[in-house]
Amino acid sequence: MKKAILLFLTAALACGLIACSGGNTDKSAGNHGDSASSHPVEYATVDPSTIRSSFEKGEKLVENSFDVKNMNVRTQDDDGGAALYQYWSPKEETNADSLSKEIELDGHKLTLGETIIGELEDYDWKLEKSSDTEQPNEVIAITLNKDGKYCAVQPKPNDTDQALPIADLPLSAVITAVREFSLPYTYSGITAQSTLKDVLDALGTPNKMITLCSDDTGVSLELDYGTTKRDGNQVTDLTVTIYLTCDTENNTATVSSLNLSEETHTAEEGK
Repeated sequence: MKKAILLFLTAALACGLIACSGGNTDKSAGNHGDSASSHPVEYATVDPSTIRSSFEKGEKLVENSFDVKNMNVRTQDDDGGAALYQYWSPKEETNADSLSKEIELDGHKLTLGETIIGELEDYDWKLEKSSDTEQPNEVIAITLNKDGKYCAVQPKPNDTDQALPIADLPLSAVITAVREFSLPYTYSGITAQSTLKDVLDALGTPNKMITLCSDDTGVSLELDYGTTKRDGNQVTDLTVTIYLTCDTENNTATVSSLNLSEETHTAEEGK
């Protein structure tokens, strides 16, 4: 469910902004497997040896930046070397308890579960949405637009049996566009100008997954953090995904985009 929501919101961003280099969620660890089967990725004609060389430099960047010696590792090769992926995940599941539900967007503080969608209309943003109500079990994406800058948000899913006014629903997800197109944002000190070191100083090593991708657009990283809290049979998942564009020649990476989301479900539903 969570993957479907994030894919849906990403698609709602105008002009395919997140599909630009370094922020392509269709090529990320969390979504690539799901999207590839129904929407085959078409790669430009690039010498696989060039992609392999860049991939190996990306591996060194990861190994120099994170303690991955004791992590599970999986490699994926798409279309005969047209895209290479490597996934690192901890052997034991842990919580990133320091994750915040707050993000500052264009100078305004938004809090998942607390900020009401109607509040967004008070700011100097154009809200693009397909309806003013959310039907039961419907996923609604809203694009925020200001001066050529974009961001997508999602109200809390409607778990009732009747349509609800979107303006009355709390915020459950924020997905920024790639660096040059996104509304200015700050999450735990991380901005679109932050380096990999800045991210590590703020959040530490990802407790869910590190993904390296090398393809015709270059080399990128996806860092996945998450925490799960239980209250009886209610389970709340807070997740943060940060995408970075890598400069393998200089052994560094810069934040491209960021996804913040919260989902509550019953233990019987699973994730």
